[in-house]
Amino acid sequence: MTISQRKHTVRDQAKQLLRACTPQQRVEKSNAIFSKIEKLALFSAANTILVYSSLPEEVQTQDFMLRWCEKKNIYLPVIAGNDLVFGRFNGLQSLTNTAAFGIQEPEISAETPQFDLAIIPGLAFDKHNNRLGRGKGYYDRFLKTTLAYKIGVCFDFQLLEQISVEQFDVKMDAVVFA
Repeated sequence: MTISQRKHTVRDQAKQLLRACTPQQRVEKSNAIFSKIEKLALFSAANTILVYSSLPEEVQTQDFMLRWCEKKNIYLPVIAGNDLVFGRFNGLQSLTNTAAFGIQEPEISAETPQFDLAIIPGLAFDKHNNRLGRGKGYYDRFLKTTLAYKIGVCFDFQLLEQISVEQFDVKMDAVVFA
């Protein structure tokens, strides 16, 4: 089996597990994940944070974004062709666009900020901080360009012993799960 085939299999398995997780479990686990992040010295020191507007089955980010958008500079990715650009999150009213994947997005900022911390979703992570995304490479292309500390977030059932990686896959600095 090729690396690409192994990744496809793991993606399918992860999607099944995500669908099986109840909304209540997602909320409880998401709150636990962000509680851990908020206790980190890196988070306290961070001024400009990249997070993501979560899909219903992902680690939920909305409460975190609302809690911190007036105290820190919170940015969200916006898909532009094959790349990510960024927009500032200033509350739910700032999510004015709906992207092709049904993701709520803010208006694009004129400049790409220097992120202190990047909170990154994934379908699966492993115990070596490797990440398996959805397969389009948006985050990998961006993450190669940033000096931000990269934290992958996932539910405990998304953390695997090992996932297959390729040279273009970008490793996280840490993975936080619950």
